[in-house]
Amino acid sequence: MDALQKRLADVDPANEAAVRRGWGNYFGENPDEALMRAGSSGAEVAEIYADISDQEEGSGDDDEPLDDIQPSTNDRKQLAQRMLELFVGREDAHAVHRLHEGKVRVLPCAGSLTETKLCDHLAGKTTCALYPLCNDGSVRLVVVDIDADQKAPAADMARERAGEFALAFAQVADVHGLTAAIEDSGGKGYHAWLFFAEAIPAETARKLARLLVADTAAPRTDLRVEIFPRHSEWPGPDLGDCIKVPFGVHMGTGRRTLLLDEEGEPMQI
Repeated sequence: MDALQKRLADVDPANEAAVRRGWGNYFGENPDEALMRAGSSGAEVAEIYADISDQEEGSGDDDEPLDDIQPSTNDRKQLAQRMLELFVGREDAHAVHRLHEGKVRVLPCAGSLTETKLCDHLAGKTTCALYPLCNDGSVRLVVVDIDADQKAPAADMARERAGEFALAFAQVADVHGLTAAIEDSGGKGYHAWLFFAEAIPAETARKLARLLVADTAAPRTDLRVEIFPRHSEWPGPDLGDCIKVPFGVHMGTGRRTLLLDEEGEPMQI
């Protein structure tokens, strides 16, 4: 909170409300408290998934296996086209990550992600991110962000636990008939992506993710688990949370982010 007060001291009083919204939008509520509040039962997950399935009935090609987004080819154009089908966010904005004075900065950009921008992303020329929450409160995906606490006494072991939690989450999702795409985020941990064939309320997507997290029995010691988007309704006028898409380069570490198979091994691009 001290950092927020310092930030507010530097802005015009007329803009204080916008800064507070942006701050809350970025940092969100305490994820551990939110997850502890979430009740969990297989029946609740089944009920939510049934609602989603009803919306997706007849979607046809949307049921293709997720492995298809990582063909064993260097054809960036083909991969970019497939990514555009799955990684869907706001149509009026996206973001790129930049490294400035040793810190990763998020630069909002007008317009949606395009094939050309994603090809540059795949080539390592830029790192793209999407805003998952649309201004009508809907999403086409939800992401569980699983990070290791870098201040933990054994940070390397914490990151290993983050990977174990991500794979266990995918197994729980599979039990309920869902496919979670697990990504090594290139930084402190892992992302678990759940995709929907059609736009659904963010509240529904977030509840589904919370229930799956609560059902995941893997240890969470020294882990920080968050759900993106952090909000169920658009927090306008701010754009909301952004999250980088896979296969790019993490600006802070220089590592390529890749999707993993069920053994936790990188899939071939």
